[in-house]
Amino acid sequence: IGACLYHEHPKGMKVYYEDPQEIVLHSREIFEMFEHYKPNWREMKPSEIKSELVIRIKQLPYHTNIHMPFNATIQKKYFNYIWDHYIKPELQ
Repeated sequence: IGACLYHEHPKGMKVYYEDPQEIVLHSREIFEMFEHYKPNWREMKPSEIKSELVIRIKQLPYHTNIHMPFNATIQKKYFNYIWDHYIKPELQ
């Protein structure tokens, strides 16, 4: 386990959402919420799954109440992590 990026980085909490450990943690939380509210998600079209995930990912700063930079590039990292580790394996 590595040290949290934002504790060592000169920008501090401004890189909170870029920290690899936070990406793993928050991605899991996002997926679990998605799965809770959409228990039949495996029957959804991939485009519908994507739309739902994008909405949930964008809401992350409000969910965590940590209002630091969370731009489209960072959001894409979260989406890709969720898709590759949780969605894709289940759809295959």
